[in-house]
Amino acid sequence: MKLLSRIITSWLVLLSLSPTAVAFASESNVGSLTTSSNSVDVGLTAPGHSREWQLDVTNTGSQDLPVSFQVSASSGTAFSGDSPAVIAFFEEEGTIIDFTSPDAIVGKNYELGTIASGETRVITGSIALPLAADDSYRAATASLSWEFSAFNDSADATDTPTGLAFTGVSAFLSVLLGVLLVAIGFIFWLRRRRTDSRRTQESTESS
Repeated sequence: MKLLSRIITSWLVLLSLSPTAVAFASESNVGSLTTSSNSVDVGLTAPGHSREWQLDVTNTGSQDLPVSFQVSASSGTAFSGDSPAVIAFFEEEGTIIDFTSPDAIVGKNYELGTIASGETRVITGSIALPLAADDSYRAATASLSWEFSAFNDSADATDTPTGLAFTGVSAFLSVLLGVLLVAIGFIFWLRRRRTDSRRTQESTESS
């Protein structure tokens, strides 16, 4: 019985150390991002000129994060008519979104790369009227909203076992336990049979 107890205990230890079958989300929100603003109301300048504003995002979490940027909504008379305004977003490293209509970019994610823990990234927004715009745009208004998203993609799919692999490990250990239990049962049965046979022989000889 001591042998059986030791084998079962060892199997339970192995099973507890084995990965559990789980389903992983492709993306998961981690850390924390703070931004100086998430919307702007901006007036227009003369046709052919642009007006700029700045926004920033800071990674206040404890780990570096890949971050994406999205223009979530746009409204205003500046974006209607025959010569609507166009918008763009830039970083020091380069262009995030080149001048285009808000309708073409609203709801789309644009990757900013990895923002280190404690790092602040500054983005410049710009709105411009085409040269063809007439005086009807003089009092036009424009409103934009945006948001940032952080996700953790540090896990390498080639290094991380899949749920199927995890399930295989647990299944193998379960089968192994079954084989061990059958083998131990057979050994105990064989020992008991030999013991009974020896007792019968001793009883016969004493008679």
